[in-house]
Amino acid sequence: MFEQLDNCAQVQKLKSFGPFEMRPMFGGFGLFKNNLYFGIASQGSLFLRTDEVTRHEFTSLGSSPLQCGFYTFSNTYEVPESVKNDPDLLAAWAEKAYRAAEKAAEDCDAPV
Repeated sequence: MFEQLDNCAQVQKLKSFGPFEMRPMFGGFGLFKNNLYFGIASQGSLFLRTDEVTRHEFTSLGSSPLQCGFYTFSNTYEVPESVKNDPDLLAAWAEKAYRAAEKAAEDCDAPV
């Protein structure tokens, strides 16, 4: 219960990113914009989707990927404290996460 409240507090910091939906996911709340997964509030932290370009921004600030049990989500990393504490920067990172989700969706739709 308290973890869910903490997750909601984390998500409130994303208000300036614009409208998005929250859906129950892995004991937390998945973040979706236009039906694309771009992050999750889970385990008392906020995680955003990454790609081969943005992942370095996360790891260079000491961020690690989301882990649920034995599974590691290699495309979803915890938002560093310095980013979480700056609403404008957090909104910019959320936008990058959304763009990574769009790119992944496009790649899935590409002909083989």
